[in-house]
Amino acid sequence: MNRIWARCLASALAAAVMVLTGFVTVPASAQTLICSGVTKAEVQKCDPAYAAALSLPHWRMFAGHNCVNYVAWRLGVNGVREPRILMGSAGDWAANAKKIGVIVDRKPTVGAIGGWAGKNHLVYVEEVGPGYLITSEDNYPGYYRKGIYRKIKVTTGQSAYPTQFLHFKDQLTSAAPKASGTTKVGSTLTAAAGAWEPSGVTLKYQWLRNGTVIPAATATKYALSAADLARNISVRVTGSKTGLKTLAATSAKTPAIALGTLINRAAPRADGTAKVGSTLTALPGTWAPTAITYAYQWLRGGVAIPGAAKSTYVLTAADLGTRTSAKVTGTKAGYRTLTKTSAQSAVVALGTMVNSVAPTVSGTPKVASKLTAMPGTWVPSGVTLRYQWLTGGAVVAGATARTFVPTTAQLAKTMAVRVTATKTGYQPLAKTSAQTVTVARGTLSNTKAPRLSGSALVGSTLRATSGTWAPAGVAFTYQWFRGGKAVAGGSRTTYKLTTADRGKAIAVRVTGKKAGYTSRAMTTKSTAVVRLTPSVTVSAKPGTAKVAFVITVKASRVTPSGKVTIKDGTTVIKTLTLSKGKASSTFTKLKKGNHAYSFSYAGDAKVAPKYVTKKVRIS
Repeated sequence: MNRIWARCLASALAAAVMVLTGFVTVPASAQTLICSGVTKAEVQKCDPAYAAALSLPHWRMFAGHNCVNYVAWRLGVNGVREPRILMGSAGDWAANAKKIGVIVDRKPTVGAIGGWAGKNHLVYVEEVGPGYLITSEDNYPGYYRKGIYRKIKVTTGQSAYPTQFLHFKDQLTSAAPKASGTTKVGSTLTAAAGAWEPSGVTLKYQWLRNGTVIPAATATKYALSAADLARNISVRVTGSKTGLKTLAATSAKTPAIALGTLINRAAPRADGTAKVGSTLTALPGTWAPTAITYAYQWLRGGVAIPGAAKSTYVLTAADLGTRTSAKVTGTKAGYRTLTKTSAQSAVVALGTMVNSVAPTVSGTPKVASKLTAMPGTWVPSGVTLRYQWLTGGAVVAGATARTFVPTTAQLAKTMAVRVTATKTGYQPLAKTSAQTVTVARGTLSNTKAPRLSGSALVGSTLRATSGTWAPAGVAFTYQWFRGGKAVAGGSRTTYKLTTADRGKAIAVRVTGKKAGYTSRAMTTKSTAVVRLTPSVTVSAKPGTAKVAFVITVKASRVTPSGKVTIKDGTTVIKTLTLSKGKASSTFTKLKKGNHAYSFSYAGDAKVAPKYVTKKVRIS
């Protein structure tokens, strides 16, 4: 250990001589002091890492301020293992380095150890620039002032510029990368890596947005997107080479990225026929970049049409006689909005109506039966329809409603309806339905049937009422029937029953007639069978608490049969059967006083019923 101390001390003393003769006399313009320090606190300001290691020996060199201990520390920091031989004093390093295969040449590189042939001093190369080096060194105390650490910039050709370099493990060097290109969204920035030493360095790129890594942006070019708007972009270039410590260098930040510029290469156009009712379609044209969102505004004579903000527009009556165009506005995140307007259309003409389903006539074509015009299907919607009825192809004066009721004037003629559609902004269009079959006779309607009034008794008069018919003005004829057969001469509204009608039911047929209508006959319900009118007489022989009755029923040319029901007040007291037109009965145990008796003859097949009363006083 004493021998090592002696060599380190000799190295330091020799280095001090070299520094005094080689560096101190260099003009100020040839070298520039960047930083220096004697005490640990002063060194801390220049190189905090070395300040912490200053009091320790490295590669078996003398600890503290001296050049060999310092460069040994720097090499150790760079990953160089202590050689198998003792490197010795500063003047011995070049020879010993060659023994272990370290290249010694005159080419400065970052991380190399600089020295002078025949001089006993070493420095560490921090930076290599055009015509200059930046080196760092430490000096043995007591010879060069106090022990001092320095970092200086020296100019090529000056005595402080090393004449040989020991390449234990050079460090990569790089000129600052640059990012060039137009700084707006949509443009592409290109990375220039700068000059790297030594040769054969592998470079990798990483683009940064406001200093933060942009995922997947690792090529030499970077396309600016909306995410970059108003942000600063830089590129970090990382160099690597086997045996050397990886180095990363970052370019200066760009100015804040501005909004991009949309490009319209082919102008918008409005496709379609320029007439009311037609649909115009706005085609945006050709734009760059892709994925642009388009908004539309239709213009009438150059003025925006309220609410017309879709890619299609249906021309309305308001557009008639004007020219229409489409304004297309392109938007995309990160780009300035751009608006382009199509050329104007031809002057908008009247629209064309379409009748896709022809008009028809609904209803039965006959007198007094309502016909209805079915207008069919028209395009566009909202048309106004007018009607004109035709008979036999000729106009029916005044028949302009949707419905029409044929009269006798149309009897045996065909009917049709002509429908005319109009709408503002469109050419009117008229369509005529197919002809109907010829108008038939009307049908008389009866809402109240004819009926008979009167009693079905020989000698009585029956009366026929025609009922209620439509339309007005119907004339009637009558025909009476006996037992279903017409009664000769029975053609009036009344009919007197005779013995010839006895045993038969009577009805009357009423026939309605009106010009242009089919006659209609209706028969009343038949009467009951015509019977004779009887005479009913009651003889009473009252006594004490009793009374005896004899009932006699008579009719013309027949002997009545049947039953007679006797009531005392409302109480049925007995029903008797006629025998040869008579019946009798005696009632006893009657209460004293006046009694009101009723006698109801039920009638038979030839004789009609009859009802009589009798008052009797019981003693």
